[in-house]
Amino acid sequence: RITQTPNPVHPSLAQAPNDFGGYDQPSRCGIGLLQSRGAICTLGDPKGKLLMIVYGDSHALMWLPAFNGLAKAAHWRLIVLGKSDCPAAIMVVPNPPGIGEKGAPYGACNLWHQWAVKEINQLHPSLLVISTQDHGWYGPYWKAGITKLFSELSGSVSKVVYLGDIPLLPQPGPECLAAHVNDVQACSASLKSSMSPLIAIDRSVVAAHGAEYVDTTPWFCSRSCTAVVGNYDVYLDQFHITATYAGFLQNALAQSLGV
Repeated sequence: RITQTPNPVHPSLAQAPNDFGGYDQPSRCGIGLLQSRGAICTLGDPKGKLLMIVYGDSHALMWLPAFNGLAKAAHWRLIVLGKSDCPAAIMVVPNPPGIGEKGAPYGACNLWHQWAVKEINQLHPSLLVISTQDHGWYGPYWKAGITKLFSELSGSVSKVVYLGDIPLLPQPGPECLAAHVNDVQACSASLKSSMSPLIAIDRSVVAAHGAEYVDTTPWFCSRSCTAVVGNYDVYLDQFHITATYAGFLQNALAQSLGV
């Protein structure tokens, strides 16, 4: 158990809040909050015979450095269909802050679901990876939304893997570490409190549809979950991992996907 913030730590505590691995929003490949469709950008090895699609919200986008790295190494084409504040589950969610009327249905997200699932079914990926934040959603709605997603995927998708959500700490990692330079354990939390209560639902729906579930917890936690692993600053805020730590996990992610 370490007590002091490593020196150096990667990324630095000052850089960490901006170390997001996804597309810059908006960009040619990124999807803005008001957009319901986007450009299909091929990453990885553009000449690869096999296609991997990653679908979800910002919790899919944050893994982009790892997915792009492993796709290049394995000579797969990679397409990432990620829209922040719009979960992978096909369900009606409220507008994100600053968009439209507070609490009203997020219309761009509804349309995004339709477009993204249609694209996935038409592109016939050899591997579809679903990754999404599930913390904070109401269980019955979530189960119905994830079930609907799987029911709308056609048989043209060869293999589906659900990349389980990451554990969340009670405060932003870099902020906490900066305030507790000599007591990093103050930035840890128990395994139980860090886990999403919806993991059991995710696992049951995934199993019922013959897909595979990847548990990301061992990459973040042992007996407790912490803001620092080795010399890495794990989180950029309270909800997302740094691009640097995502890149560090490339080989672990590749192994878990069988790529």
